[in-house]
Amino acid sequence: MNKAGPMGGEVTSPFGSEDPGLAPGDSMKGVSDKTATVGFSIDTTSDSVKGLPVKKFSLPVDLEHKATVIRLWSFAYPHMTTFHLAWFAFFISFCSTFMAAPLMPVIRDDLNMSNSQVGNANSASVAGTVFCRILMGYLCDTVGPRRAYGILMLVVALPCFAMTCVTTYAEFVACRCLIGFSLAAFVSTQYWTSSMFTPKIVGGANAITGGWGNLGGGVTQVVTIIMFQYFCTYGPYYRAWRQCYFAPGLLHTFCGLMILFVGQDGPDGNHSETKAVKAGDKAAASAAAGSGRRNFIAGVTNYRMWIFTITYGFCFGVELVVDNILANYFYSQFNLNLIDAGRIASYSGLMNVASRASGGFVSDLAARRWGMRGRLWWLWFVQTAAGGVCLAFGYQTSNVGRATTTMVIFSWLMQSACGATYGVVPFISKRALGTVSGFVGAGGNAIAAILQYIFFTDTQIIVPVALQHLGITIMCFTSLITLCHFPMWGSMFLPPTAKDSGDLAEKDYYTREYTQEEKDLGLHVPAVLFAENAVTERSLHNRSAANLAALGLEEEGEAAAKPAPAPAPAPAA
Repeated sequence: MNKAGPMGGEVTSPFGSEDPGLAPGDSMKGVSDKTATVGFSIDTTSDSVKGLPVKKFSLPVDLEHKATVIRLWSFAYPHMTTFHLAWFAFFISFCSTFMAAPLMPVIRDDLNMSNSQVGNANSASVAGTVFCRILMGYLCDTVGPRRAYGILMLVVALPCFAMTCVTTYAEFVACRCLIGFSLAAFVSTQYWTSSMFTPKIVGGANAITGGWGNLGGGVTQVVTIIMFQYFCTYGPYYRAWRQCYFAPGLLHTFCGLMILFVGQDGPDGNHSETKAVKAGDKAAASAAAGSGRRNFIAGVTNYRMWIFTITYGFCFGVELVVDNILANYFYSQFNLNLIDAGRIASYSGLMNVASRASGGFVSDLAARRWGMRGRLWWLWFVQTAAGGVCLAFGYQTSNVGRATTTMVIFSWLMQSACGATYGVVPFISKRALGTVSGFVGAGGNAIAAILQYIFFTDTQIIVPVALQHLGITIMCFTSLITLCHFPMWGSMFLPPTAKDSGDLAEKDYYTREYTQEEKDLGLHVPAVLFAENAVTERSLHNRSAANLAALGLEEEGEAAAKPAPAPAPAPAA
């Protein structure tokens, strides 16, 4: 059955199922395995069939009750409230992790650290979170992002406060490592956002929350120096840099409490509530209890996850390394003062206000016409270009203006690649989204630590040469993206496989991770709904007419030739 679209057209289920008589704006979630893909704004949903209370949302939602629009200035509950909680907490995590970077010349003198020890401390700040990100992904799948995120923020407040008391190099490295755990907030941020926004816009949503969080890496370069100068007016410098760490400790505490008491795991409620409804009986409860292990297995056995675990290290991992070295590099290479070096270094992080979001939005735009293959091509292009500009940055050693300009372009492209990556990651696995997000995020930190050690710890390698080698390395490893192939969408160079080109290809891909017992209990229903929304990842020439209608797209020239639709008949009294 067809429905009137937003412009008066019709929107049909891409799987050809009939609408069981719901009014426009009602959700079909829980009614049938083959529900209509609603391509217009809806603000009322009905879940009485599943046992959930009837819900109304301030934003238009899809079959999974995920928002179909992003309204940046709104705090509509739960979608936009979650959006703002997620990015702000991640922003604070970035600020605390990289607060030491602009202060490093001062800290190095106070603690009598060598250049090698400075490099080790920088590595510790990003290496500490590798395991924590993997764990965070598992916890998001099993206990929900709200509790995992909130507890993380409260725990990391402790080493922030402890940093005010350090007196030795070992204590400083330990605190930086523990504070670096907060970067695991990236996993919960992306998981949480993916749980709240429909696949058609999830690339942009993830890119904005991730980008605005990464913005903390630039803001801290400026704000930390301002705080340091303020505290210096009331005491010596060796006390002032320590006092700066009170601010992130308090903000971590505030964010943790807000997430726990204001946030919500998903559109339909918190994780424990929705699991209880889905379980329903002892058999389902038993199956749900063992889902954590099966979620983990589904993630680690998907080779696509490992491709992006590596490639993400050469965009986000590089960004972490650059955030650590830029202030000290401009301070030493161009003989700038501490304030000017920090200001220039801040430009890299400040690019995140729009750069990462641009990568996600272009990914979504590419998907509208070329599907998943468009997302993969865009990611490969922007990340390879970033590697080329990084190579050029390494040659700008005599003119601070050219070096700054090249650094800004490099940062924009690299951060765009980060946003483009998380335009693809949510589609790797619906069941193991937390595990996949955790491993990919951990790959960013693990490779950052490796790159920091290889290129920027050995004092025999000067920074400009290290940047040149880094650019070449980025371009080489980015080529791994060409190996990622989805059976229903294809890859950069290969089309979809013929046997998986039918209407149910997406449903087969996302439900194959569930056992027959779990399917009998209905635990695969979220994956079915996600698959029906994910049909938009087909390239335009592989979509059926119904798919095009659901997207509001038509073949070029077809729209002009097509007569205007007749007005819908008035409803019966």
